[in-house]
Amino acid sequence: MAKDLVITNTERQFILDLLANSQRLDGRKSLLQQRDLNINITPNRYGDIYLELKRDDGSIATRLHCKVTAEIVKPKDQRPFEGTFYINCEFNGLAGLNFENYKVGNNSDEFYYGRLIESMILRSNALDLEQLCIVAGLKVWNIRVDVHVLEFDGGFLELASIGCMTALLHYRRPDVTVRNEKVTIHSFDEKEGVKLGVLHIPIALQFNLFPLKETAEIIKTNTSSENNNELVVLDCTLKEDLLKDGEFIIALNKNREIVQLNKPGGIPISASKIVEFSHMALPIIEETTNKILKAIDIDEKKRNKYAHLLSAENDRYVE
Repeated sequence: MAKDLVITNTERQFILDLLANSQRLDGRKSLLQQRDLNINITPNRYGDIYLELKRDDGSIATRLHCKVTAEIVKPKDQRPFEGTFYINCEFNGLAGLNFENYKVGNNSDEFYYGRLIESMILRSNALDLEQLCIVAGLKVWNIRVDVHVLEFDGGFLELASIGCMTALLHYRRPDVTVRNEKVTIHSFDEKEGVKLGVLHIPIALQFNLFPLKETAEIIKTNTSSENNNELVVLDCTLKEDLLKDGEFIIALNKNREIVQLNKPGGIPISASKIVEFSHMALPIIEETTNKILKAIDIDEKKRNKYAHLLSAENDRYVE
């Protein structure tokens, strides 16, 4: 993240003392309380999503823009019957002063999280790549999701995964006609757009770990999180994120299927703690999935508000 942000020792101790007392810097009263999620779908466009995390006072903490685009490319030689998928994450000065002249390199957290979300979608077959094939070995659709950070105060991984899945569910690609390997792309005026083959909705959740004693001491004494050596915090702010000493990332869907687990160093945790985190994550994922589907359903009704005038369906009364 923004490593140029300097936190003084006094501020560091103040934030850690707040967390030890189950309080947050932005006024939240619980370590597991998340900020309010707001999903805005751009009218008259497909796959163009704005997401916001709002503080208790109504101000915007983090704001992302996710946009899906599609182009026809040649498939990979190893997979001639499958389309391709890519996620691009971009930070700039709009996200804050700490991101001026900031570039997402191969070793940055943003690049790492982008690849994590990409693998979460691909390895779980959440997106049907075979549906993207037009002419085997010659032409397929390349689906690209661009994630732009407009305002930032933590919560990037969760918000980016929600935005990517919402954008993919909402997007419509142009319909195509193939005759003798000649491909004709139809505009939305000629033919209705085609939905992407989204088979399920995986969402990533990050559990941030803060030590109650030094991590080296925890490892040296061979103790694990069963002995309550750490604080578990959800939806960290930027300053809290810079002070954490470990994280556990889990991706799962509404069907109780664990898609991905990741523990990149830091405070060690036990297998029983992983099971506990999984149970904690499930109701959060279910609630978030319902918000995504509700936002898309509301947008569909707005776009098709005159569809009933073209329908020959009659009202049926059941006694």
